[in-house]
Amino acid sequence: MVTSSQHTPFENWTKTQSELLGTVELDVDWSVPVEDMRQELRRALEGVELWDGRVCVLQVTDAVNSFVRVRALVSAPDAGRLWDLRCLVREHLVDWLRRREPGALPQVRVRALAQVADHAGQPNRGEHDSDARVFGESVDGEERVKAFGGTGAAKAGSAGDGQV
Repeated sequence: MVTSSQHTPFENWTKTQSELLGTVELDVDWSVPVEDMRQELRRALEGVELWDGRVCVLQVTDAVNSFVRVRALVSAPDAGRLWDLRCLVREHLVDWLRRREPGALPQVRVRALAQVADHAGQPNRGEHDSDARVFGESVDGEERVKAFGGTGAAKAGSAGDGQV
């Protein structure tokens, strides 16, 4: 009941310590050596006064499209040190990637596809192409021309009607 909680003192036991966890996320290339990066995070934190020694985790949290997202989870005794620690970790991992694993930096790959043409120089049309067209070159397509364009549209575009 709301009124009883306003008049009855209580103690919140959900957070008894001030230590905090913070994350650093980086989008990197699929070629990133995750285990090497995990070890580098550990090396970066060892001996740093900002880190309280409790949590040092590196995980791949997403892998879609062109990038893999890695998340470093670290701990510090208070909010001020956590902010500085997160900045230090981010800078260290970016520097490590640039120096030791430049291929793992974010990349956008573009591959040119060769244009396929048949012997007549026209685009190669597979068997499904007649069904892929909305208008023309099939009985259904001609019917759609009539339905959407009126009877004059079908006559104007049909072969053999003598019009050019």
